[in-house]
Amino acid sequence: MRDLRDLNAVALASVATVVALVALVAGVGAIGLWAGYVNTWRSFFIMEQVVATVTPVVLALAAALVVSGIGTIAYLD
Repeated sequence: MRDLRDLNAVALASVATVVALVALVAGVGAIGLWAGYVNTWRSFFIMEQVVATVTPVVLALAAALVVSGIGTIAYLD
């Protein structure tokens, strides 16, 4: 088992992917809270558009997280 100080670029990519996923989900959550607070059809339409736009990006980041996580585990073993 390698020391955690020897993390490579794959592990850093995993961390960056997690940070990006958290930021996107928090952003979509904030838009959802705003839409619920304003409570107009326009705000809910904007929320739906944001969710539709961000979904493919989140799925791609989730796939990248799985791949980089597997790479990190393989590197540390």
